[in-house]
Amino acid sequence: MATPTDPEVGPGITDTNGFRSCFAHSPTGSLYAAMNVAALGSSGKPDILKQVADKLLVPGAGRDAALKETASSTSSSGSSTTIQVKGFLLKSYTPSEASVDLAFATDTGALGRTTFSMRWLDGDWKVKPSDDGATFGHISQVRDLTGFILWSGV
Repeated sequence: MATPTDPEVGPGITDTNGFRSCFAHSPTGSLYAAMNVAALGSSGKPDILKQVADKLLVPGAGRDAALKETASSTSSSGSSTTIQVKGFLLKSYTPSEASVDLAFATDTGALGRTTFSMRWLDGDWKVKPSDDGATFGHISQVRDLTGFILWSGV
């Protein structure tokens, strides 16, 4: 999944495994952070998934559940479907919280949407997972991208 980068917005840090962090404390920073978490989460690589759970989730029951799930996963699982962000909505933003709605297309052409609840914590945007460890809201199918700001920046 292609993700945006910008020297002013982030990621400010990309390690040798491709793990990205350190995004600007701004509305655009929260958007870029959400898109990067989506990309990292879709990698299927257990070491990256553990880093996401450990470093990019807000501490609490949801983070604990995500860490437990990644610890029990030893290999890539799930489908081979690829996704790409096609649009976004910044549903809400304050300097401490943001809600980012991402629209994406699969390699089969299906369109979907999901919401990331973000929190500014310890100098970076982190995802507030649900108590079951899910890093994003319910994924739902959409007919088109009406209402979304179209994304063509990657």
